[in-house]
Amino acid sequence: MSGIRMSLLFFACAALCGIACAGAANAGVSRPFVDPGHPGSPDWTRRGRDVGSEAFPAPATAYDRSKLVPERLGRGVVAWRDSTNTVCVGWRYLSCDPVRQLFDVYCDGVKVNDRPVSTITQLRLPYRGRATYSVKALMSTSRPVRGGNRWSIPADAPVGYIRIPLSAPPGGETHGEKYRMTPNDCSMGDLDGDGVMDLVVKWSPTNARDNAHAGHTGPTWFEGVKVATGRSLWRINLGPNCRSGEHYNPFLVYDFDGDGRAELIVRTSDGTVDGTGKTLGDPKKLWAEKHGAVIFAPLWYTVFDGRTGRAIDSVPMEPDLGKSWRVCREWYWGDHGNLDGNRPFRFLAALAFLDGRRPSAVMCRGYYSRTGLMALDFDGRKLRKRWLFDTLSDMKKWGSFCGQGFHNLRTADVDFDGKDEIIYGQMVVDDDGTGLYSTGMGHGDAINLLQTTPYDRGLQVWTCQENRRDGAVLRDARTGKTIKQIKRRKDVPRAVAGDVDGCTPGTEMWSASGIGMYDGEQNFIGWPKAGLAFWAYFAGDMTVACVSDRGMFAMCTKTYAQWPLARFEGVHLINGTKSVPCLQGDMFGDWREEVVLPSRDDAELRLYLSPCDTPYRFWTLLEDPPYRESVAAQNVGYNQPPQPGFYFGPDLLGHGIWFRGTYLPKRNGE
Repeated sequence: MSGIRMSLLFFACAALCGIACAGAANAGVSRPFVDPGHPGSPDWTRRGRDVGSEAFPAPATAYDRSKLVPERLGRGVVAWRDSTNTVCVGWRYLSCDPVRQLFDVYCDGVKVNDRPVSTITQLRLPYRGRATYSVKALMSTSRPVRGGNRWSIPADAPVGYIRIPLSAPPGGETHGEKYRMTPNDCSMGDLDGDGVMDLVVKWSPTNARDNAHAGHTGPTWFEGVKVATGRSLWRINLGPNCRSGEHYNPFLVYDFDGDGRAELIVRTSDGTVDGTGKTLGDPKKLWAEKHGAVIFAPLWYTVFDGRTGRAIDSVPMEPDLGKSWRVCREWYWGDHGNLDGNRPFRFLAALAFLDGRRPSAVMCRGYYSRTGLMALDFDGRKLRKRWLFDTLSDMKKWGSFCGQGFHNLRTADVDFDGKDEIIYGQMVVDDDGTGLYSTGMGHGDAINLLQTTPYDRGLQVWTCQENRRDGAVLRDARTGKTIKQIKRRKDVPRAVAGDVDGCTPGTEMWSASGIGMYDGEQNFIGWPKAGLAFWAYFAGDMTVACVSDRGMFAMCTKTYAQWPLARFEGVHLINGTKSVPCLQGDMFGDWREEVVLPSRDDAELRLYLSPCDTPYRFWTLLEDPPYRESVAAQNVGYNQPPQPGFYFGPDLLGHGIWFRGTYLPKRNGE
């Protein structure tokens, strides 16, 4: 389906706001944006309710923006062929831009807009084959915006996505089993300081194992890749003593030292080879047990240079396994002293602004019983421990925090002190490394952190539980108090949250195992066939759409109808039954998210961008700390889609407010 047909289908169906598309640069670019008769249109009698003297939208966090050291984001210009005859050009609108910032757009140096572009950040232009597109801001910004202001497309550009060619690391054989390397989880960061986001690709062997399964595995590799060309910057081989599997090697990519270039932080051991060919530790040591698990190898956290892949510094992992873990029940990790290397080797990782100013890495171990979180700071030369939270350090004080972790985590300022907390399943660790609270509900598989409506202060946590008792739970992120609970006497394996459309108030939340869907005010909606994995901001109306290997699909919660916003062909999802993309996030262009998927033959990655028109030009989502942090931690354990640390959806419309640099008028257009 062409980009034009997809857009027209979207505009005929999208659940939106009643605001006309405004201010396109050229006649013909603007298109009808809403169908007022569509059953998914907002219920304005609910949306336009009086908010009185209270702040609207209600605050969700309390970051001091004057203290936070921002990521050095470029203009994020991107161009791709969205149909056989057209090209989409998108760029970022940033909080440092004046609210009435104007832009000019160029193709091969020739300006294409008749008048400055004032209210949108995406243009559709005729396809001209090989060309370079650039964007120029016409007004001064409050801080420099360097790089990322141009993008070139080839003459043979594919329709609907950007092709990122790959060349796999070498495969091999372990204990008689052959394997090859496949692209798996990805993360993003500006590795070389040119103002353009790059990818870090985790290469996983085909014989990778879950912790609970025996068997030897091939090594895990990491590769820095330029998105526009597929050029490899470096490769890192974690070596034979870092077993491969979705729980073993979570990684963080971010500019931790503030020099404008991102670093990679990941677990390493004897035999890890950095991007320059240097080996860490003893290259001759092989620590794998007969059943394949690697239990007693020395483990470190290592920071690698984003430009070269060079190992800069390493620190020993804390907490370590524990010398008496088989003897004393207080030391066990949930394995009851078994030596199978399963639960002590469940790792997570997170990015957090623990001092309200600079980023820290939080590297985590264990969640079925003993739980340890190690916060690290990097100054450009050394990794230093900020603090260690270990439930074993004081069981009388922290014993209730044991066994509360999930296969994923979230970070955000939940207590309004401007510093991040770590939402570790059903317990929260404060910015200073002490426990904030534990609900005692125990382990679950999926966690969502969000503001469910724009009327209620603070953030909420939506989870599913695996204890055949607590079902699905919505709680206050600051206090742990339960807001809504749907109990079930069976495992609830997945929980998802996103503002699917404007039919119902606030953000929709749904789960597996017959839980159904609820709106932001905790009213039961029904059992729509909504995906249980990833949902993305892909449409132009502030709602989310379902990500699948077939495409991007919007839906209406009243009729349960679904329709495609884009079609994907020749790709697949990763991580088995979890069925997730390699990466999802606001990587380029305007405020909407991109999705990265591998081709079926794993020869390339494909970056899909939204072809849908939108009248809005919000600040990029990357400038929101909780959102950026959830992008950075997306690859850990069972991947979860990123979510902003504020309400973002159709309920904001009709109130006459300024929101993230854009004025959203009242219902009467004022």
